[in-house]
Amino acid sequence: MKNILKIVVIVLALACSGNVSAQKKPIKKPEPLKVKKPQIPPPLKQMQVEPPSPSVVSGYPTIAISSEQQKYEDGKICTTCDTLVLEPGKPHIVMYDVKWMSDHHTQTYREQPTASDLKHDYYALKNLNKREWDELRANFPDKEVEYHHVYRNTFIKIKNTAQEHVNLLNRQDRHEGFIYWSGKPDDKIFKEKKMALLTENVAKLRGSTKVSSYYAAFKKDSLAIEELMKTTKVDENMKADFNAFLLSEILDEYVLPVQFMTLKNVKTITINPDKEKKIIFSFNKSGQLAGFKDRDEKIDVVYKDNLPVALLKNDKSHKTIAFQGNVVSVRDNYDIKSYEYIGKTFFKKSRMYVSKENYDNFNLLDDMIYKIVKNQGETCEYMKRTDNGDEYTTCYSNNQWELPLTITEGYYSRSEKVRTISMNGDNELMVADSNSHKSTKMTYQLENQIIKSIQYSIKRGSAEAEQSQVIAVNYEYFK
Repeated sequence: MKNILKIVVIVLALACSGNVSAQKKPIKKPEPLKVKKPQIPPPLKQMQVEPPSPSVVSGYPTIAISSEQQKYEDGKICTTCDTLVLEPGKPHIVMYDVKWMSDHHTQTYREQPTASDLKHDYYALKNLNKREWDELRANFPDKEVEYHHVYRNTFIKIKNTAQEHVNLLNRQDRHEGFIYWSGKPDDKIFKEKKMALLTENVAKLRGSTKVSSYYAAFKKDSLAIEELMKTTKVDENMKADFNAFLLSEILDEYVLPVQFMTLKNVKTITINPDKEKKIIFSFNKSGQLAGFKDRDEKIDVVYKDNLPVALLKNDKSHKTIAFQGNVVSVRDNYDIKSYEYIGKTFFKKSRMYVSKENYDNFNLLDDMIYKIVKNQGETCEYMKRTDNGDEYTTCYSNNQWELPLTITEGYYSRSEKVRTISMNGDNELMVADSNSHKSTKMTYQLENQIIKSIQYSIKRGSAEAEQSQVIAVNYEYFK
C-alpha cells in the first residue's frame, strides 16, 4: 500500500521484508473473472491471405532516429499478414483477440502465432473473451452462424454494400473485440469492444431474445455482496483483536505489535525515526485504534455501537466494515474481502470485485478459491487460482498467537517467506523476516507491555554486515 511505501522511506524498515501479517497478506492482483481453463478454439474458417491494399500501409515522416528504431517503425504495419474475407450469405461472428506482438525494449516483433500456439496461455482465448465465445456458440449453433477466432494480425474485409473493413495489422497495438454481420449485403457490421452481453446483442440484431447463462450468477453474487455488508451480530471474542485487524487494513503490514501491548489510557503512540519525521497512531479512551497519520496521509476509524464501521482517508470515505458472527467483511471501491476469525487470527475466506468495470462486465467473482485448512498441525489460509492452478498458502504454527510463533508464506508448497515472533529473556519482542533476498529483524524493547524503543536491522543477500537503527517511541496519555 501507499502507506507502507511511505513508512519504508521514513523508517527504513518499518516495512518488513515479507507481506505476511496476522490478518492477511497481499496477493497478486488477479484478473476479475473465474473461468475454466480455455480449450483450443476452432481454426479460422475460409481464411484467405491477400496483400493489403496500399491504403492500409501508411508511411511515417522521417525523424532523427537510429536505423534499428527506423526498422522497427517501418515494420509496424504488417504487409504479409492474413486477410479474412467475410462473404455474403451465412451470418458471421468474429472474435478477435490479437495479443501484443511487439517488444518496444528490443525493437523487435514476435512471429505470428500458429494454431498450435493456442494451447499456450498467452495466445489462448480466456477470461471475458472465452466466456463470451462459449456463450455465443451455445446460443447460436455453427449451422446457423460462421464463426471466426482471429488471433493473428489480420485485415478483415466485409463484402457488404458499404465495403467495410477492420484493420488489425498494427503490430504495436493490442487488438480485442467482436464483430457480427448478418451476411446480408445491405446490412452494416455490428462492432463492439465491450466484451459482455454479446449474446443479448446478437439476439436483438437477429430479432430474438436470449439471456446469457452467467447473468443469473451475477444477480446472485450482487445480492450476496449486499448481504455481506449488513452487520447482524458480532463474535464478542474478536473485539480484543480489532486493533490488529484494523492496522492490517490500514498498513497491510506488521508494524505495531498491539497483540502484546497494553493500551490503557494511551492517547497516541508516536514513532520518531529522526527529529524531522514522525508517524502517529491514535487511540480512544477504550483503547481502540482511532487513526493513523504521517506527513501526507491521515486515516480515521469511525465507530458505531462500539464497532469499527468505516475508515476515512484524508477525511473522505475509504472503506466500510460489516460483521456477521465471526466473519468480518471490508469493502472499498475496488473489492470486498471477507475474513473468518479462528482462534485469534483472521483468515481470508473470500473476495469479490465491486468496481464499475466488474459490474459492467457482469462478473464479480475473484479468480481465487479460498480455503482454511489444517496442515501438519498448522492452520493455513489456502488459495488457488482458477485460471492457471497456482497455489498459495499462509500457515500459522498456532492461531492463538502464543509465542514463539512462526508464519510461513508459500507458493506451490515451497517456503517463500518466513516470519518468526518470539520473546527473549530481556523482555524483548523479536520479529524476524527472511526470504531468499534479505532478512530483517525488529526488536521491540518492552516495559510493562509498553514499547520503549524499536531496533531495526536488515541484511541483504550474502552481505557480511547488517544495517541497524534504533527508533524512538513516544506516548501521550489521556488525563
